[in-house]
Amino acid sequence: MKYCGRVEVLLSTEVEVLEQEFHDAVLHLAKNDACNLAAYPISANSPLALLPEVQVCKRLTDNLQPFFETIICRRNELKVESGLVLAFDDHDPSARKVIGFIDFIPSFFTKITDSMCSVGSIVVGPSHRGRGVMKAMLAALQSRYSVLVLDCSVELVHIYEHLGYSPTGPTTAGTNVSMCNGIATGQVWEPPKGIKYKKLINETLCSIREQIGDDEFNMAWRALIDDNAAQKLKVSEFFAKLTSSHVLRYPAPS
Repeated sequence: MKYCGRVEVLLSTEVEVLEQEFHDAVLHLAKNDACNLAAYPISANSPLALLPEVQVCKRLTDNLQPFFETIICRRNELKVESGLVLAFDDHDPSARKVIGFIDFIPSFFTKITDSMCSVGSIVVGPSHRGRGVMKAMLAALQSRYSVLVLDCSVELVHIYEHLGYSPTGPTTAGTNVSMCNGIATGQVWEPPKGIKYKKLINETLCSIREQIGDDEFNMAWRALIDDNAAQKLKVSEFFAKLTSSHVLRYPAPS
């Protein structure tokens, strides 16, 4: 059945006043899908599966807190903030059950007519997939920002192509594909991760090592490195094929 529920696009100031149940729902969805949201390939059965869960939930927790940053761009002061798209269950009489979300950060420009944002995570609850929830959330976001930039695995490229997105190049990590639905310009500002973030990751890795032992940890870490290298090769081959056939439509974001 096609999704006909309510979708809301919220910026930091609006996210701040959301009730705790909505915050919890977003984090619950992210936690359950953390391995698919990671910038590197990792199985949910991996002993290291806790790592992407911590990373994803930490980033979302930070973005659910309102942040503003005034930056100087060509002598102009520009304010940037994060945002959230929420999809609500169309079968819930109260219309308060969150079944999907997108977190994003708008780009900043020197031209006021420009409108682009960078998509972080896209998550739809397992029981609501295949009904057009993601499509509805992206459409709602695109009604506010004409150009969206996101990334996905090679295996999911065809889904986003069907929605009007084209590959622009490998992600910075090289394990995913950057996609865009137009000419991407401007810059994206993100809050620096800082010492606390690095400390959290180190503590998570140490905790995993203590639980499973050095030998199993080292095996899992080597498997992660091998999978990472294999995924980078897959992305590289994907773009080599596209370049040779002149399929690339949009340049990478500048």
